[in-house]
Amino acid sequence: MREKTLSFVLFFVFLFLVSANYGLAENCDGTIKSENLELTVCEFNKKDKIISGKIRNNSTLEFGDVYIYFAQYNQKGVLIDTTLENVSYLGPKETWDFHITNIEDLTVRVKPVKLIERELKK
Repeated sequence: MREKTLSFVLFFVFLFLVSANYGLAENCDGTIKSENLELTVCEFNKKDKIISGKIRNNSTLEFGDVYIYFAQYNQKGVLIDTTLENVSYLGPKETWDFHITNIEDLTVRVKPVKLIERELKK
């Protein structure tokens, strides 16, 4: 019985190590929000080098040119690049699903650093 338990534990440790190093999505490091917008979901897929997430407009305002900026860090924690994504319109109480694919190969951690919106004038 003890051998089965040990095998079971070793199997899950192996799965954890593989998932950590070979690309299962994990949460971004931190969160960010502005007066009206909020990053509600953020995941970084290390294997495929994709940042994806959701930004919610918590206000009754309409926004154009909404930008989200991310810092990219290497294994040693050194900033190696920044990237951004934008959408040209985000209506009141709407959610924007974004996917960023231009991520440096050496990136192992990402952090949202800036969220900017421009209100549409009527």
